[in-house]
Amino acid sequence: MKEHFADHEGLTLLVDIIESKMDDLIGIFNQVNKDGLESNSIIPLNKISTLHLARWVILEKSADQKGEPIPAHLVFGSNFEGSLENHIDELAEKLHTGLVKIFSHCKGFPTNEKISKYDLVLYIKKISIPKRGFFIGAWGRSLIQIKNEEKLYYEIQSFFDANYENLKSKSGLEIHKQTRDYIYKNPEFEWAKNPSPKRSI
Repeated sequence: MKEHFADHEGLTLLVDIIESKMDDLIGIFNQVNKDGLESNSIIPLNKISTLHLARWVILEKSADQKGEPIPAHLVFGSNFEGSLENHIDELAEKLHTGLVKIFSHCKGFPTNEKISKYDLVLYIKKISIPKRGFFIGAWGRSLIQIKNEEKLYYEIQSFFDANYENLKSKSGLEIHKQTRDYIYKNPEFEWAKNPSPKRSI
């Protein structure tokens, strides 16, 4: 069987914030934080099928060592699986309304009455910057695999909790056998019979 590992990539966006719109932008993100980063109604990141990590950061205006002003910036960073083109396309399609609402507070954003998906893709590419590196918490593992393994972990923990008295006197091999037999009887964990290969550095 050919080994397959998820390819991870990163995207970083950096853009100046229009100073007069800063307070309104902060208000939007306060609402996002209140409602939950993944499931809020403005930019629900759980709609992005291959997204592993994502964060928004507002950098307030400041000055450099020479006293020259540095404008306020909006930063977005994401870690995902698959190609950069597909990731940007999915962002522009599934988070279109929210991204338009956010980026309309930033410099260089189109002032058209209606912003198309194509307009948004072009803007995202325009404000993207080269990545110097990015964090991968689960190297080579797909989002689906991570979620499946999380379910498996909690199912095994529940099995241990429910069968503590029976298992506490068993050997490690017997505990392993009973746990494996229990998991293999559940169709939801059929995939566990053929686990993904481990990836080495």
